[in-house]
Amino acid sequence: MRPAIAETAEQGKYARLPPHLKPEISALSLENTIRQLSELRKSNAALRDGDYRQLHVSSTLLAFERIFKGEKTPNDQSYAAVAANADDSTANVSIRAESLGHGRRFVDALDRSAGFTSEHGSLAVQIPARTLRVLVPAD
Repeated sequence: MRPAIAETAEQGKYARLPPHLKPEISALSLENTIRQLSELRKSNAALRDGDYRQLHVSSTLLAFERIFKGEKTPNDQSYAAVAANADDSTANVSIRAESLGHGRRFVDALDRSAGFTSEHGSLAVQIPARTLRVLVPAD
């Protein structure tokens, strides 16, 4: 059985999507988000040029990390972990990497009020529904 498809003029190009997949954002909100993500990528070496490692993939959750090791010393690196939750409910993901260490603080670059602390190479991250987190070292 196919899901019901709503078709109204005000829904524009999203009219053929099932109701639970319709975006609830305005053009201005989208523009601001794209601008913020672009600026973040420009300012973070890991997001620009870092090595990519996939951490989790499912139908509603994607998580990956990027590590950039600078040319000066092997320890000169920039780190970022990205987790996207496309579900209607909160998701929890555990990011495991030796480079996370223990007791190291991370913040969501898109929401600096959200902080996380690594424990023995693992970082437990709660991601609200339909939210993207970009975790970077708080240092």
